[in-house]
Amino acid sequence: MEGYLFKRASNAFKTWNRRWFSIQNSQLVYQKKLKDVLTVVVDDLRLCSVKPCEDVERRFCFEVVSPTKSCMLQADSEKLRQAWVQAVQASIASAYRESPDSCYSERLDRTASPSTSSIDSATDSRERSVKGESVLQRVQNVAGNSQCGDCGQPDPRWASINLGVLLCIECSGIHRSLGVHCSKVRSLTLDSWEPELLKLMCELGNSTVNRIYEAQCEGPGSKKPTASSPRQDKEAWIKDKYVEKKFVRRPPSAPAREAPQRWRVQKCQRHHSSPRAPAPRRSKVRMEPVLPSVAALCSGGRGPAGAPQLTGLGRG
Repeated sequence: MEGYLFKRASNAFKTWNRRWFSIQNSQLVYQKKLKDVLTVVVDDLRLCSVKPCEDVERRFCFEVVSPTKSCMLQADSEKLRQAWVQAVQASIASAYRESPDSCYSERLDRTASPSTSSIDSATDSRERSVKGESVLQRVQNVAGNSQCGDCGQPDPRWASINLGVLLCIECSGIHRSLGVHCSKVRSLTLDSWEPELLKLMCELGNSTVNRIYEAQCEGPGSKKPTASSPRQDKEAWIKDKYVEKKFVRRPPSAPAREAPQRWRVQKCQRHHSSPRAPAPRRSKVRMEPVLPSVAALCSGGRGPAGAPQLTGLGRG
């Protein structure tokens, strides 16, 4: 798909510029003019998500979110906005079908920071491969880690290190779009792993994590996606599971606290038989508990026989 869209700039003024956008080779690109050089907005759509946006200053906007940045775009109508959102989602799904995880891993390996020489680069690549395979085997041997913790795709090679769950490439892209405050994604074969972090991943595992985050997912409208489910279904499930925590079993509510005891101050007055007025003295103050009584409240302050009265602590 291709056509004109307004793109919001990332500068301080947030200006909007009209550009010619297109989707080519799993990339979102644009041009100022049709004959200009292509500018890549999103390098790999598989790691992105797209969603309509209503809380912006313009209508018909949608946002493409990647692990490193986001791009706010505006279509000319609601129909065109829906068409662009569907086109981006279809391109994401197509990119997953056409490019397996192994090809993607090779691409990441080629785009890693270069070494000083080709010999050093080859050596680093072999060492990284050996370490990666060792980490992969250790973590995948944990209960439940033979498949993706969110969709069940076999042989997951990505992990959320703060959630302790293993993921397939597609679910890892959705986790990245949530932001690092929610899920930090790391490759089991390409990234370096500290011993403490590796031990933590081996102590958790998908089975343990899902017993917490999927404790109550049997209700209507909470069907867990499969490996063949559409990406939008997986996005909705992952957000409900980790962001909203809809399926976590809540602790039982705490018992109601007893009603606090109320106190009332009553002045004690002293009567004298002498006609001469006594010298002024300080009034004694006595504090006694006043217990709530349903019968007393209903009888207008006159409690049953033997019950403490709500008024008249002293003789007046």
